[in-house]
Amino acid sequence: MIFGIYCEVSIETLREVKLKYIEDYEGLVQFLCDFHLLEHKPSVLAIDSLEYFVDSRRQGINQLTKQMRFNFLMTLLKDCQQFLDTSVYKQNNLIVSYKLHNSEMKAETSEEEQMQINEVEFQRLYSELSRYTPQIYYIARNKITHLIDTHLLQEDQKEEIQ
Repeated sequence: MIFGIYCEVSIETLREVKLKYIEDYEGLVQFLCDFHLLEHKPSVLAIDSLEYFVDSRRQGINQLTKQMRFNFLMTLLKDCQQFLDTSVYKQNNLIVSYKLHNSEMKAETSEEEQMQINEVEFQRLYSELSRYTPQIYYIARNKITHLIDTHLLQEDQKEEIQ
């Protein structure tokens, strides 16, 4: 199922999918820097769970470092996009997933406070991603979905006014 639509994928197509497992931020940076050296140009580049590489669990990684890592990786990804084979997909050939998580929240944080923190985090991430692509999709659960929809509608209304 892709976006709720059933589609059949042939075995030949699945054989064309090449997976690359990368362990850490430095490994991803190295792969993206050497991307132009790949023998066969891929048609699509998909990075799953970018937050894993940005949000390292090591001590000493602060919010500014996370933001710098995110921006650096997105810049590298946009650069890699120009080396993709566009004969199959002319657009939407770069797919990145990023999950918001609350691993740093304290246990005594109320649900309302968590939603406010999520909203601020989403707004920050949305504004950063908007600098790199106009195509942003989000999946959310619980009451945060309403908050995100409200924020996005406000952004659309501001753009229409200007």
